[in-house]
Amino acid sequence: MLVAGLTSCTEDYTDWKQPAQNTQQEQKTQVLTVTPVAEVVDLETVETESVKVVEFGELEGATFVEATFNAVQGGKTFVLSVAEDGTVKVADLKKAISSLYNRTREVRDVTGKVKATLKTLPTEVQPQGLTVYVETEAAVTFRAMLPDVPTYCFLTGNPNGWATEPSVPFIPTLENQNVQTLTTYFNSSWDGKLWYREDVGNWEVAMGAEKEEPLTEGKIVSENVGCFFAPSEGFYTMTIDIKNMTYRFTECEEQFPAEYSKIGLIGGFNGWGGDYELIQANKSHVWHAYDFTLESDSELKFRANGGWDINWGNGSDFPYGKGVQNGDNLKVSAGTYDVYFNDLTGQYLFIEK
Repeated sequence: MLVAGLTSCTEDYTDWKQPAQNTQQEQKTQVLTVTPVAEVVDLETVETESVKVVEFGELEGATFVEATFNAVQGGKTFVLSVAEDGTVKVADLKKAISSLYNRTREVRDVTGKVKATLKTLPTEVQPQGLTVYVETEAAVTFRAMLPDVPTYCFLTGNPNGWATEPSVPFIPTLENQNVQTLTTYFNSSWDGKLWYREDVGNWEVAMGAEKEEPLTEGKIVSENVGCFFAPSEGFYTMTIDIKNMTYRFTECEEQFPAEYSKIGLIGGFNGWGGDYELIQANKSHVWHAYDFTLESDSELKFRANGGWDINWGNGSDFPYGKGVQNGDNLKVSAGTYDVYFNDLTGQYLFIEK
């Protein structure tokens, strides 16, 4: 439990020519107690729009106006609005944890200071009461954990011509969704920076390399962000670990891969006739289709150049996986998706909208 004393000031204008009055003696010292909740705030199970993170003690001689929780981590700050009942918006708390840490599911110590605005009750000396501000002297810490949902990362850089859209996705591995890969051609010069999918286009929260130089592996950082540089020019698989915030480049054996004029989707949704064509991002070998809609559950496959000589399927893994030549039909539920496909690896990703 933290106790904060209040320093007060008045909003009311007082003419300096009037005789001085000792108004502070008429005001009792205000005290605000702040107690963090004891249990972990698990955002996986929260079904309400707001969740309690602190408990305010009872006020004597004052009423609550507003409060904020200024969460701090590693030099970064995120300000959360706190209601009188000690709750914050769930959506805001998710953003705070994602911004201050990363988006993996683990218990986080959310630490900061509470700043509150109170209004003292009317007195004979101050009929309107006083506006009073308080900040906790010591840090308040509560624990919280993000939901267990896939977090997708995207690269913007040389492989896609530094276009904000389309960025090219890293696709999670089946063994660990925090480990994600992207296979494409890298220039070994200003090869790009990372975004979480929700942040694409916002350079203020872009992530990048700790050291801006050609490296086989290194650390991913969110401050003093540098560009990634592949070890040399060529086709590489870039592997990122968004829990441990590391990256690694692995040179591909095949440096002269096949190129396709068209990649399309075909399946029950169109009577297995014709192709729903995807668009390639700047000859990156990464293709996409936004707002691909299935009115009902459907089986489908990816194929190249509008024929069956080269086609990719995978009968079980969804929403991401790796298609193989002549593999089983992919089973996809009805819905609207952003679809991504890498023709170098057969990897695919369906993000439901």
